[in-house]
Amino acid sequence: MVHPGRLYVLAAVVSFATANNQSQNLYSEDIGEYFVDYAGASYCAGNLGNGVDKWSCSVCKKHPNVNATAIYHHSTAYNFNGFVAYDYDTNMVILSIAGTDPFDIKNWISDLNFFKVDYDLCTKHGNETCNAHGGFLQTYEVAKVEVRSVVEYYLNLHPSATFHITGHSLGAILAVLAAVDLHLEMGVDVASVYTMGQPRGGDAAWANFVSLYLGNSNRDDGKSRIPYYRITHYTDPVPQLPPSPVFEFFHPPQEVYYTGLGSLSKHKSCSPTDGEDRSCSDKHFIDGDVVMHLEYIGFDFVSNYLSCKL
Repeated sequence: MVHPGRLYVLAAVVSFATANNQSQNLYSEDIGEYFVDYAGASYCAGNLGNGVDKWSCSVCKKHPNVNATAIYHHSTAYNFNGFVAYDYDTNMVILSIAGTDPFDIKNWISDLNFFKVDYDLCTKHGNETCNAHGGFLQTYEVAKVEVRSVVEYYLNLHPSATFHITGHSLGAILAVLAAVDLHLEMGVDVASVYTMGQPRGGDAAWANFVSLYLGNSNRDDGKSRIPYYRITHYTDPVPQLPPSPVFEFFHPPQEVYYTGLGSLSKHKSCSPTDGEDRSCSDKHFIDGDVVMHLEYIGFDFVSNYLSCKL
């Protein structure tokens, strides 16, 4: 169980950082540890595992004062698993989205396609067309209506709460798509987005468009961005997929790079303006070893996933 005093400090740090738009690129590992718990809990929702609906999963018990609603849509092509929760201890509403089955991650990497489709928010809210990864976008689209509805319900129920989004692996890029959709299409005030092991989401125009709304530096027009931290772990291969520049997929900034084998090793804040900072995870060749992908900020996604099956 997390100590109540630490939760108070955590909530205060999030509120301060949000109010100041993370203008000094502040990354807090304590906040990262908090959100990775929620990212892990998403694997206990839908057809992946059990425990979110009754908030009884192993990691759920670390945050006992929570109400949650699972969201899941499954088809032959696209599976979406996640939940929306309210944490009474931190006064936060959190949308968390799961990645693929951790035991199937090598097959998922092997089967990952590289096709792009039109991302209509670029033309609707911007000045040019752009393209997103077709599979990632379609996976979010199958659940979008319910995501919007459940998020709206929780925010209306807890009007003073701050709203945050998190996810790991496939869930990480879906978290980004959800943040942009909820912000632009529903006017939701997203306080932060924390992702772990996120794959690339679209072409350069897509990354530039997303970075208008997510990031940790002020825009040229003086408007604020949603604080966004794309956390990577050493040689994790997933953030390097789909490959760039061969297939012209890119990340928006800002990356927080853990520099060593340990998931609580030293970390550095990468470029706040370039999502492909070659001094961070992108300096590695694509590595087939997925061990780094399955541990983030002290959290073991494999043992967590096994506990979700009980």
